[in-house]
Amino acid sequence: MIDKLLNIQKLDSKFTLRSKHFNATLPILLQVLQKTKANYYLLMVGNKILETKSLKELEIGRRYFALMQHSNNGGIMLTSLKSEPKIPKGALEFSEQDIKSNLLEISKIKELKEYALDRISQAKNKEEFLSWGFFLLGLQKKVLSFWVKEKEKKTFFQLKCKKAEIIFYALFPHLGELSGRVYKYKNEIALDLKVSYESVASFLQENQEKLCGVSRVDVRIEERIAPLFLPSEQLLDLKI
Repeated sequence: MIDKLLNIQKLDSKFTLRSKHFNATLPILLQVLQKTKANYYLLMVGNKILETKSLKELEIGRRYFALMQHSNNGGIMLTSLKSEPKIPKGALEFSEQDIKSNLLEISKIKELKEYALDRISQAKNKEEFLSWGFFLLGLQKKVLSFWVKEKEKKTFFQLKCKKAEIIFYALFPHLGELSGRVYKYKNEIALDLKVSYESVASFLQENQEKLCGVSRVDVRIEERIAPLFLPSEQLLDLKI
């Protein structure tokens, strides 16, 4: 069932909203570089730097998802800003092909714990130590965290496997945060999705036939979507 989630990543990579969605776009990911004057910020959006207005106070250096629109005076206006969760850089990173060929292997929690403990003992720097520590703490809560790279884009996944379903959280470059579950429904695969933006919900509903192997898709909008697990500012008990 994990491979069904990868189909959402393909949508994230290949499609954009059509012009019929007046004044609405898929969320973009941006980084705040500096504050230039009252309510104005210098932002990094993709490989471009631009200045825009935000009535919401933004944290310098922080990354946000936002809807970007053109204002009446020709400028750029940001709306519906949501801060990106502070997720440590990935300890585990897969390509799409890796996932397809290792679906059984990544469910072997005991082997993963042993592998992660070996890697954390050989960490060469603080960042590597924190990444594997985050991974291990997640496994304590039976949450598997990993990144999937598709061309130049990376998507973060968290999975919690149950008897007949997978609970998941995902962070997509152009869809923002998604969560939900993949489960069996009358011998078929069904997908329940929670998204943060109305435009994302519309986009997924219009393209749900491209989610190959999924017979039923339910999408709803929720203001707040949270990862299945995030570490506190300091790593605590690393016992497994």
